[in-house]
Amino acid sequence: MLRCPACATEIAPSTIRPARSVALCGGCDASIQLGGSPDAGWVVIGHQPPAPPEGLELLDTADPVGGYRDGASHSDWSARLPWRRRGAFYPGVMALAAPVAMTSFAVGPHRFFADRTPLPMHVAAYALWIGMTIGCGWWALAFLRNRTTVTVKQGLVSCHHGPIRVLLERSRPVELADVELFEVERRDPVYVLKNISGPTWEVVARLTGGQRRTVITRLPEERHARWLQKRLESGL
Repeated sequence: MLRCPACATEIAPSTIRPARSVALCGGCDASIQLGGSPDAGWVVIGHQPPAPPEGLELLDTADPVGGYRDGASHSDWSARLPWRRRGAFYPGVMALAAPVAMTSFAVGPHRFFADRTPLPMHVAAYALWIGMTIGCGWWALAFLRNRTTVTVKQGLVSCHHGPIRVLLERSRPVELADVELFEVERRDPVYVLKNISGPTWEVVARLTGGQRRTVITRLPEERHARWLQKRLESGL
């Protein structure tokens, strides 16, 4: 019985290519080098982990070794994905909205409110324009500068969005030793942006006690989420 040296998944005979002496792992998509022959039998002599999809940068190429439940060691690694690869809609609109909001703040209340307008209305108008300026500028900087970084360090999986702080972030770190499996889920935007921005993808951990915890958020494409899912599960 042949098994993948990266994730210990059994290698199906249908994935073996005798002419090239290689096989493809169905668990982590690693390319496995084989020795021997169909008649004498195959043996695993090495493997090449799958390359990350375009846009996802693997910062540490060390492969996982064993799993935490088996008491084996595990390599630390991290991967990074720029937000700006989602497309030009968010950064473009937000970058355009920020100066528009700033201009509106400078001239808006004076153009749209007469002298007879009560002072509280003027204060509310200024507060609205200030909020628009700060909010649009903040989102423009976030989508232009932020990166999503997934880190595995000493058995702890965490997700960080920065350098601009993200409000109402849903991701939470998790210990690999507490995870049964990882799942990929699609998250649709609010109805107003549904046909413009498109969905994002998340990696969710199903814990040994039955609880579910969102570990990685704001992934622009399903292929990024699937690759991270397989990479994380190779260490279980």
